[in-house]
Amino acid sequence: MNNNYENLNIYNAFLDYCFYTYSRNLKKLKQKEESRHFETLEFKKLKALFSLSYQKVGFTDCYNWYINTNIGILIHSNIQRITVQYKSEFFNSPILKENIIEVNVYHNKIKNILKAYPCTLTRFDIACNIPLCDLNVLEQYGIREFKSAKRQVHKSNGYVTGISIGDRENKTVFLRIYDKRFKLTRNTIKRFGTDKFIRVEYEIGRKWIKNKNATSI
Repeated sequence: MNNNYENLNIYNAFLDYCFYTYSRNLKKLKQKEESRHFETLEFKKLKALFSLSYQKVGFTDCYNWYINTNIGILIHSNIQRITVQYKSEFFNSPILKENIIEVNVYHNKIKNILKAYPCTLTRFDIACNIPLCDLNVLEQYGIREFKSAKRQVHKSNGYVTGISIGDRENKTVFLRIYDKRFKLTRNTIKRFGTDKFIRVEYEIGRKWIKNKNATSI
């Protein structure tokens, strides 16, 4: 087995994304009020704790995020809730158990500030890496049993670079299989030692999480 695969921890599961929502438990507001950026004292403490800087994403005020790119955390606040995203750049280890510890270190710091805010696990992505293979063959022969699920195939110059199965909008489970060489993140080499692998990734949405009564990773 070559060195790339020896460094890969093949088939080990790991986290690649995590999303928590901390609600204010206010009465239902109008949509305009609900999306308005709103800074509480607690949110200002979070900005200071994580050295967050402002980054505008999208075209309206409801997409204003504060980010620390060094640790891969994004935090958004509106009048209804505070949301925290742990991006793929946040995770250092390729091992699931260690990723959970990484998240919980920060999650506990945030909960200590947002004591009165009920917390919900909104989404997490769990994945593993496998050796490079021909996704053209997989697309033709390997996923035909998913006839009832929505499928998308992504190509570059005739080569299949990714396959997705399911519907992200239904917030249940969405599967992506893709060649990581075509979708690199800042810490790919650092975390896995190579970019030459196929990523198998399950996006677990809030409907599935709610059905399982999960409140944290």
